[in-house]
Amino acid sequence: MLIVGALTPNRVVKLSFSPRSDANSADPSTQSITFGDGTLLGDGAEAEFLMQMTTGTPTISLTHWARMLPVTPADSKWSSLSGYPTIGVPDLTALQTSIVC
Repeated sequence: MLIVGALTPNRVVKLSFSPRSDANSADPSTQSITFGDGTLLGDGAEAEFLMQMTTGTPTISLTHWARMLPVTPADSKWSSLSGYPTIGVPDLTALQTSIVC
């Protein structure tokens, strides 16, 4: 997925997640875009995002709410994410890809 995001001066957050490949009629996951709307609260180390994201097709959809907090290598969550004790931030950032425009 390609993630594009914006943070407005009044702290409104907008995200979109779209497939990086062409739509495939046999694969519904390639036919939808996920939109996220939220708010940035706090500043610096105290900052957090409150987000709601919605995705789906005309036949099925999913809405998800999240409170997103910062994490640093000094935090226990860095190497063991809530709900995924064997996955940490380094595992996720290894999936990052450069986008050339």
